[in-house]
Amino acid sequence: MATYHPDFIVATADKVYLIEIKGDDKVDDVNVRQKQTATVEWIKKINALKPEDRMNRTWEYVLVGESVFYSLSGSGATLTDICNHCRVTYSRATGNLFE
Repeated sequence: MATYHPDFIVATADKVYLIEIKGDDKVDDVNVRQKQTATVEWIKKINALKPEDRMNRTWEYVLVGESVFYSLSGSGATLTDICNHCRVTYSRATGNLFE
């Protein structure tokens, strides 16, 4: 069992974001994809808990590539905008659109 430490954990009024920052050359790396899949599965388990056991918030996993961050932030995007744009879903992590 590996230990996982996201780069950032950000809590808003209704969400907790686990945020990973990656260089553009690492975003599609096989190991990064495996980590995405495992983290999305973990987030799914957290969100299945009673709201009071997850700080009354929905948890989300976010992977932000370097150029995407600079492009969005340079355009005036908020942290929430960036997180919503870069949220990792199971289908995105696995490349399977129908799961």
